[in-house]
Amino acid sequence: MSVRFVSGYMTAGRRSAFWAPAFLLLLCLAALAVLWRAMVETEENRLELSTDITAEQVQLRIEAWIDDRAAILAHFAQKWPDLYLNERESFTTEAQGFLDLYPGFQALNFIDRDWVIRIVVPLQGNQPALCQDLHDHPFAGVPDAMELAAETGETVRTTLIELLQGGMGFATYSPIFDLDGSLGGFINGVFRVSGLIDNCLAEENLRRRFCYALIAENGRPAYAHNWDGIGQQAQYLKEREVRIVDKIWTLRMVPSQEEILANSTAADEILVAGGVVLALVMALLLRVLMQRQVELKLSRGKYRLLVENQADLVVKLDTDARILFASPSYCRFTGRSEADLLDRSIFEFIHRDDVGTVESQLTGLLETPGNEQFEMRGIDTTGYCWLSINASTITDAGGAVEGLVCVARDITRRRELENQLIKSQKLQAIGLLAGGIAHDFNNIIQAVQGYMGFVKAELTPGTRPYSDMEEAEVAANRAAVLTRQLLAFSRRQAMMPMNLDLNDVIVDTLSMLDRLIGESIRLEFSSEQDLKLACADRGQIEQVLVNLCLNARDAIRRDGSITITTANITLDDAFCSLHAWAQPGEYVRLSVADTGVGMDEDLQKQIFDPFFTTKDTGNGTGLGLSTVYGIVQQHDGLVQVESVPGEGTTMSVYLPCAEGVKTVPESKDQPVYRQGRETILVAEDEDMVRNLAVRILEKAGYTVLEAADGLQADALIEERVDEIDLVFMDVMMPGMTGHEVSDRIRKAHPGIRILLTTGYDSELDSRTPGEDGTHKILPKPYGRSLLLQTVRDALDAPA
Repeated sequence: MSVRFVSGYMTAGRRSAFWAPAFLLLLCLAALAVLWRAMVETEENRLELSTDITAEQVQLRIEAWIDDRAAILAHFAQKWPDLYLNERESFTTEAQGFLDLYPGFQALNFIDRDWVIRIVVPLQGNQPALCQDLHDHPFAGVPDAMELAAETGETVRTTLIELLQGGMGFATYSPIFDLDGSLGGFINGVFRVSGLIDNCLAEENLRRRFCYALIAENGRPAYAHNWDGIGQQAQYLKEREVRIVDKIWTLRMVPSQEEILANSTAADEILVAGGVVLALVMALLLRVLMQRQVELKLSRGKYRLLVENQADLVVKLDTDARILFASPSYCRFTGRSEADLLDRSIFEFIHRDDVGTVESQLTGLLETPGNEQFEMRGIDTTGYCWLSINASTITDAGGAVEGLVCVARDITRRRELENQLIKSQKLQAIGLLAGGIAHDFNNIIQAVQGYMGFVKAELTPGTRPYSDMEEAEVAANRAAVLTRQLLAFSRRQAMMPMNLDLNDVIVDTLSMLDRLIGESIRLEFSSEQDLKLACADRGQIEQVLVNLCLNARDAIRRDGSITITTANITLDDAFCSLHAWAQPGEYVRLSVADTGVGMDEDLQKQIFDPFFTTKDTGNGTGLGLSTVYGIVQQHDGLVQVESVPGEGTTMSVYLPCAEGVKTVPESKDQPVYRQGRETILVAEDEDMVRNLAVRILEKAGYTVLEAADGLQADALIEERVDEIDLVFMDVMMPGMTGHEVSDRIRKAHPGIRILLTTGYDSELDSRTPGEDGTHKILPKPYGRSLLLQTVRDALDAPA
């Protein structure tokens, strides 16, 4: 019994000694196995969550990226009627500006009402698309999209197509409606999918960590990044619907193999270490858990990179428009910490004039979940700036709205450029009107001054009629000055450019300026000693200087000072990025500063408008500063206004620097005219102006033939070509213009000399100032002496 008992006890002890450690080992191994599995699942969940969040952010970014460009095309199409006066140049200039601000376009095209591509921007790389008739496009979806856009009046895009320029992409068509409501064509945005997505998702970190692909609505692959051979990453595949204008594509996204390997756990090493040294299991588990917590925090930090380290401003709001999250970029924008922003109403940081509009937009989103885009002024550290807002709703599993996410982008620079373009177009339209008025007015002044000269020559100096005639001449001269101001404003005034030293011009004008501004105002001049030359018309620059000084004088109530300064200035890209009016380059600056009453911002926006004046009725035409603006623009210069109410104003004119040496002025000695014997053809559609010129030339001994328009002039030249030595004709005539007749003469009868005259030339912008490309232009109104001298010079010049 005892032997059996002992034997049984020993057997049981051995079993216990065997099973107890084995059980403990199995228990530890089981615990390690459970822990290992938990860590693997945690890693899988982390990668899955990372991929899910990144896919959502990529979806939002692509949609916002394309929505911005679709909105630009719709805006461009809506404002198209404003561009009719200069279709190609206006379209090309504005389209290129949009392409510079919004990368991702393959091309921005104008399609006429016949569905023919007439303008392509940029032309380089897109030449095959020019003049293509889209009725014949090899892909049927293009005509279908254009027909739908024309019917609905909305922007419509094609499905994935093969572009005329080569490669895969899609095109959007925004219809243009003329002022009468008829279809005028389309604004066509062409997007090469690879270029669009590469620009949108350009971050190196994003492209390294993830593989993604876009599938078009017809199932065709549209774009892929590292998608070949995704292997085990497929278990983390996430899909999102991406709205591309008006159709839905599918975004597929997985983490890259590199990302999976970089974040793999140390589960095997932990299991081996736990099996060898059971005493270190708890410490090792604690270390692993702490390590995983750090890694999880790092991972969360990576998730926030797309939001926290981007230039766009990101804010999350609750349903009461209170801030739940503010990105670091928004904190920098407002100059506040995130803690200071949380739980505060977003309306505290919106310009008060825009609060109502923003509140209406957000309320609409809360009532109808979706996405809205609008513009507003946000309050920043310097005051406020314009922001483009893309607001989207956040919903729970049941579809109820939990809050809003707003992504904002600073568009202040773009708004300034748009306002500058609108002002330029407005001034151009008024300038065309002013130039047309000046044309007719110049003919009247020409006749008045000429015939008054004939009458005055018959009167005795010192008599009452002679004095009356002198007063009438003063009035006519004032009318001529007003006409020149209109021409200067409309940029249709003929110029005689030369290389000028502005210091010389100012010194020669100072004595006259002293008399104009009066004794109570101190006039000072500070010059740059080594001032560079400017290519400019001396008379027009003197007019700019006088107008600026007179404007400064009127701004000074009693005593004060006016300071004229000159300087060499270089405007670099950094300066131009902060000032929308500036263009890079080397300039000579002429500044006129006064100690007057100054101007507020609203007044500064109007001072260059024609006929705008702050003076009392009868004390100003409102053309002084608009004339300055027109002259400077005609010289390819810039104008800057700096003013503070109560602290005075500084007006600065920037003229491009000129190459070469200073021009030496010609002698102003009174010329002596000899009698002429040649035959001159005078072509002028205004009878009184033509009769005046004929009378002056005939009295000077010339034989004169007359033509009432360009057609008569052309016929007389063909009939009496052997007799005619000089053709003196107006530029603007019915039937054929002076330029057209001049071109015919140059081709058929190159031996005949030509002299043109005009009070307004609609083609002046495309010609050398003061010339028509070959022949000198005599500006109206002209006097007897100037006419005879110019005619004599033309006759004596080589044929």
